[in-house]
Amino acid sequence: METLLIQNILQGEACDYFLKLSKEVKNRFNVCIPSSAPHFTIKYKFNTTEYNEVNKLVGNFVKSRKKEKIFIKNIKTFKEGKVIYVQVSLGKSAKNLYKDFYTSLEKLPYITWGDFDKENLNFHITLVKDSGGKCDEILEFLRGKEKIFDAYFDNISILSLVRDEIGNDAWKIKSRNFLQN
Repeated sequence: METLLIQNILQGEACDYFLKLSKEVKNRFNVCIPSSAPHFTIKYKFNTTEYNEVNKLVGNFVKSRKKEKIFIKNIKTFKEGKVIYVQVSLGKSAKNLYKDFYTSLEKLPYITWGDFDKENLNFHITLVKDSGGKCDEILEFLRGKEKIFDAYFDNISILSLVRDEIGNDAWKIKSRNFLQN
C-alpha cells in the first residue's frame, strides 16, 4: 500500500518566483515552508496498491487533452492565519479540464474522496505551511511582492509519500504527465 497525491507542478517564471519568495519568508521569519516545488493540488492524498493503474489513467487522459491557462494572484490565508498561500484561479476551460479529470478518477473504485476534493477544491500554491503566529508580520513583508502570473494547468504529476532514513515524511515525484500544447 502506498499513499499518492496528484498535483500540477508549476514551471518557469512562476515556479522560480514562488520558490524564491517562500525561501525569503523562511529565512526572514524562521517558519515552515513547503519542501516540494510550487504546485497546486489536483487530488488530495489517497492510499492504493494500484499505482500502475492510476498512472495509466493519467497517461491516457493527458494524451487527449490540451493544457489550459490559469491565473495566479492574491495572497491569502486559511487555518486562522497558519497557512499563507497564493490563489490559483481556473478559467472555464481549465475548470472543465479539472472536472473531466476527477470524473475519470472516479472510475477507480479504490480512490477515496475528502471534503476538499472535487468541486470543493481550493486551488492554491502554499507559501508558508505554518506561520508560527507571525501571519500579520509575514503578510506585511509580502505586501507589494504580489505578482500576477498567467501560467498553465499543463501537467498531472503523481507523487508518493516516502519516509527518509531518519523517519521524516516527504513527497517524491513518481511520474509527470504533460498535457498537449
